[in-house]
Amino acid sequence: MGRARPGEVLADAAALLDEVDALSVANRARRDPDLEARLVARRHEAALALAHTDAVGAWPAPVEDRFADAAGLPEVDAADLDVAALRSAVWHHGALVVRGLVPAARHAGLRATADRAFAGQAADAAGEQPGVDGAYRPFDPGPDYKVANRAWVREAGAVWLADAPGALFEVLDVFEAAGLRRVLTEHLGGRPVFTMNKTTLRKVTAVAHPAWHQDGAFMGAGLRTVNVWVTLTDCGADLDVPGLDVVPRRLDGVVETGTQGAMLPNQVGPGTVERLARDAPVTRPQFAAGDALLFDDLFLHATGATPHMTGTRYTIESWFFAPTGWPSPYVPLVF
Repeated sequence: MGRARPGEVLADAAALLDEVDALSVANRARRDPDLEARLVARRHEAALALAHTDAVGAWPAPVEDRFADAAGLPEVDAADLDVAALRSAVWHHGALVVRGLVPAARHAGLRATADRAFAGQAADAAGEQPGVDGAYRPFDPGPDYKVANRAWVREAGAVWLADAPGALFEVLDVFEAAGLRRVLTEHLGGRPVFTMNKTTLRKVTAVAHPAWHQDGAFMGAGLRTVNVWVTLTDCGADLDVPGLDVVPRRLDGVVETGTQGAMLPNQVGPGTVERLARDAPVTRPQFAAGDALLFDDLFLHATGATPHMTGTRYTIESWFFAPTGWPSPYVPLVF
């Protein structure tokens, strides 16, 4: 079979995107686990079609620093989030705190949805039926993709959102209501794509040794991407729930890994962190449930925890990419 002509590919992508949007509207009116699982597959097909459309243009010119007087990371309320704020914060400071991205009325429901997904994951791992409510349905993208060991994901306290169709629908629905798809589309240069491999629900407890890292060190160079990290639990600062430790500055490239006291080859050693943080000391921001941190693949961060912490943090972690530029080993899905 010959390669599709550009016009045909564009038509296929447009039709699939229209179907994704129509199915989302239908499911919003009446939740249906089978429809939610179908949506996962259609999001994947649409992402593949988008990958064959024209490439996005060059990054726009840097914008002025709106947050020159910020102490630590810049912040905005969710109502004030726009592409200029995102670009200014990330390009000049490395990240942007968005207060109240997920409204309080959705916190308990999303945590309950996460618990059902984790319960289904555990049942599936034990060889039991994970349930009929669609809370956990492992997504199979087909033979073209080598999907990582799900046992490793489970042991890391995570579940892929693509394997939890109901949770994925709720998360994207909240993000859409917050205007996030519009902002990311403007920033990335096209309708955002996320990946199965880098979009998770997590339940995080205290760790003995924080793993400092930049995601760009293992996702690859030259990406156009934004991580939307959302906590559903009050965390950070001096609370009893792990947050994030961050170096609140813009880095221009991937720094050395596996040296200066690093425990693993892909981690940034504490000696390197100390050097990079001389003019921007490591900070552990306090987040309220529903707050978000938006950053790119060069931002240096680690789980902010000390061993005595007893609380658990519910988190949504989702990397979004330009529609023609996600990391090639990963399984793409369209927002």
